[in-house]
Amino acid sequence: ATVPAVTLVAFAVGLIASLRRDVLPPLQALRKRLSGSDGAPSRANDAADIDVATTPLWIICLAVQYAAWLRPTTPIFGGTKHWMPMMPFFCLFAAWTVDRAIAATQKSWPHLARFAPVAIWSLVLIGPLYDTIRTHPFGHTYFNTLIGGHQGGAAHGMPRTFWGGGARALLPILNDR
Repeated sequence: ATVPAVTLVAFAVGLIASLRRDVLPPLQALRKRLSGSDGAPSRANDAADIDVATTPLWIICLAVQYAAWLRPTTPIFGGTKHWMPMMPFFCLFAAWTVDRAIAATQKSWPHLARFAPVAIWSLVLIGPLYDTIRTHPFGHTYFNTLIGGHQGGAAHGMPRTFWGGGARALLPILNDR
């Protein structure tokens, strides 16, 4: 609920596509070899693809960063510090998806090749940028459109400020008294 929906979707697409491309073929080949038939993994390699070893590495990095918080006895307060270390790897999958969308657009519509990166990145960034501007200067928290924005976060009982920073607007009034 606190990551832009476009980032969540791009991450999910990138993760699923990477798993299908990098992890499933070797597992299927291993299954064939164990069953007695010869099965070398087939993988169509593209110059813009992530190296085959990168996907498992990124997945391990995601899992290691978050694994400690999966235990039911781990105290969770605030939550930000728990998922923040995994966000770079999360965003790498999302960025890979955007890169693949740009490459596909350039291949499908060569006459738009020059404009594809700017157009696609603009589509990806316009929503989060709008939300950042809309919540400035007290946007300590963010709730995406999947939960209903800030109103949806409030309706679900989510905290809308963090560490009391929202009270800063009262400081001039308190100082005058």
